[in-house]
Amino acid sequence: MVARPTIGSGGMSRHHLRVTLEQRPDRRTEILDAALRVVLRDGIDGIRSQAVATEAGVSVALPHYYYPTLDDLTQALWERVEETERTRKQVTLAGDGVPLERLLAFVRSAFEGSPEVVHERWMLRTEFQRRALFDPALATQVRAAERRRLDGLEAVVVDAQAAGEVPAEANPVLIAGRIAGALDGFGVMLLVDLVTPAEASAALEALVAGHRGWQRPRALAIPTIDPPPAEDAADRRTVILDAAIRLIAREGIAGLHFPEVADEAGVSRSLPRYYYPTIADLLRATFERDEDIARRRVEWRAGRIDDELGRLRDAYAHAIAADPEGVRPTWVLWFEYLRIAARDPAERRRANARLAGWIAYDSGILRALKRAGRISATIDIDAAEQRLLAVDNGAGALWMLGVLTPERYAEVLDATIDDELGIA
Repeated sequence: MVARPTIGSGGMSRHHLRVTLEQRPDRRTEILDAALRVVLRDGIDGIRSQAVATEAGVSVALPHYYYPTLDDLTQALWERVEETERTRKQVTLAGDGVPLERLLAFVRSAFEGSPEVVHERWMLRTEFQRRALFDPALATQVRAAERRRLDGLEAVVVDAQAAGEVPAEANPVLIAGRIAGALDGFGVMLLVDLVTPAEASAALEALVAGHRGWQRPRALAIPTIDPPPAEDAADRRTVILDAAIRLIAREGIAGLHFPEVADEAGVSRSLPRYYYPTIADLLRATFERDEDIARRRVEWRAGRIDDELGRLRDAYAHAIAADPEGVRPTWVLWFEYLRIAARDPAERRRANARLAGWIAYDSGILRALKRAGRISATIDIDAAEQRLLAVDNGAGALWMLGVLTPERYAEVLDATIDDELGIA
């Protein structure tokens, strides 16, 4: 019988044991790293124990050992991602430096790193925000993190007011919402190739450094406009697509299956597949249908508002406050579409075109205001519109998560319009 080496017996030294333990890989970290790679490749809905185990090069039982359920794994992944965000906020926002310089450092850091690293950062952020819409436990954590971020931004703005860098009458809550919205909105634009990291960073710097006359909120004046009339006798394709919109709004893309769509539409289970042979075909048509609904809603309301500036305010700010439940499905579908577009070049081009279409629509209103002398002739229409769209997308996500009320969202956008267009 061979004696086992013991510590101090000359077989295995205490130093050797310590080195061996220190070099042993952290299995939890390996599993989380592998799971994050799966999320980046397939989305959170693609997390499966087998996929994570294969990616990590471990047995399928090991992820279960550390994370008994997929919800446990998702929560751990979020905590891992949020830890990085907390560190970034502490390094940049905290401290005794010049307040606006701290704000600038914070917004710059969101787009620092290689293009691949920045893209992955925003893919993960968007992915968890989207998942939170359908996962109550995760939603609680995500909302708490977003509120901490808003509180941190608000505190720096208050410091900037005390230092005389921001007007005393400005509202720190709205400024914090605007900066947070712009950050997330430029992240969205990055995912669909509308901006590069450098362009996003420069635009955010311009927002912080060049717009120090942040406006006081105006009293919300949301026009009362009846919804557009129901469409005449919709054909079966439309019935199926509208059913798909309702399903995605309730359950996300993961809940979209042909049998459920048929049941929701009240048609035979073979009919959806007859018109749309694959789920990808159905999804593409569903997103196009929802885009038509959104544009019809905006144009219907615009047609009942005589003032161009009122139309701009309504398109950006007031429609959500006027009918949050009616508008919400379109926002859910948009963020569901983003997760596809971030991974599929063809869909990314379509998402890019969709945003470009809205930019063109709003820019037309801005140019009409400029021609009429309603806004300064020195306003850079393209830059102003880009920042408006960014705040809209980011603040919209915060509204969907329950971090901003519809009214607060509208106040943030109204104040952004005032600042970007130089309206006193």
